[in-house]
Amino acid sequence: MSTPQPAKQGAPQATRSATASAKTGTRPGAAAPTARRRAKRRQAVGQQLRRFETTLPGLRMEPLRGPAVPMSTIGFTGFVWSKAVSALLLLGVLFTLIWINADERWYVYPERVQVTGARLVSAPLLSEAADVSGWNVFWLRQSDVRNRILENPWIEGATVSFGLPAQVKVKVTEAPVVALWSTGEGEFWISPTGAALPVTEASDPAMARLIDPQMAALRPGSLPGTAVDTNIVASALALMQSVPGVTEVRYSPDVGLHFGLPGTTLYVHWGDGENVDKKLEMLNLGRQLAATGELNGHILDVRFPDVVTTR
Repeated sequence: MSTPQPAKQGAPQATRSATASAKTGTRPGAAAPTARRRAKRRQAVGQQLRRFETTLPGLRMEPLRGPAVPMSTIGFTGFVWSKAVSALLLLGVLFTLIWINADERWYVYPERVQVTGARLVSAPLLSEAADVSGWNVFWLRQSDVRNRILENPWIEGATVSFGLPAQVKVKVTEAPVVALWSTGEGEFWISPTGAALPVTEASDPAMARLIDPQMAALRPGSLPGTAVDTNIVASALALMQSVPGVTEVRYSPDVGLHFGLPGTTLYVHWGDGENVDKKLEMLNLGRQLAATGELNGHILDVRFPDVVTTR
């Protein structure tokens, strides 16, 4: 008769495990390693988090910054009242400049140009010569305006002044009239430099007169009636000053200067302005001979003093 053996502990557990494995379709003992791996991962993550939490309080995060630029480098050294006032003054100057250049009240027009002292030369002509119309009065220079006016040969002096808002005042001094130039085209005043202007008013009857019907004494390169050859003018004036009573001299290209000798019936061919002293000697000799009746002819030619001829 055999003795019954007691049942081993854990059999029911093994049976339950087998039963659970049969239900899940896994082999017995496969679930345990998977659970262990998951636990290890959770443990590793927890350690990393604890390490990070431990390090975080001592971690210093520096903000990203560019290079430091002192404010003085860009011109700002702090707010100062004097600088604010200077800025306002600068803005005021800029505004004034813009206003002056934009407002037409500061621009010169012909009716704002005043010319005084002109008698022979017309004021509108001098105003045009000043060349100030359309210019801002602040951009004009007195010396430039004066020089442009002095380019007129009849103007010996000029003073220029500016007034506000846009006034230009010009005072001129004209050259004197030294003689009249009588031509087939009319009569002209003559200045000491030979400049000519049409006669616009009655002249002094005693004024020296250069009679030139063909306008042959015209300065080379000049427009008709604008200028007389300077040498001819000087010679004519010197002649009339040297021979008393002579106030009228004629000019022709072939003979030069010629005139009637006052107090005689002689007509003198003078020529140019050379050898004036010798010509005067021959002239005085001819006057004496004519007074005594020893001179034959009525024309005394002293153009070549070494050979005086009469006819």
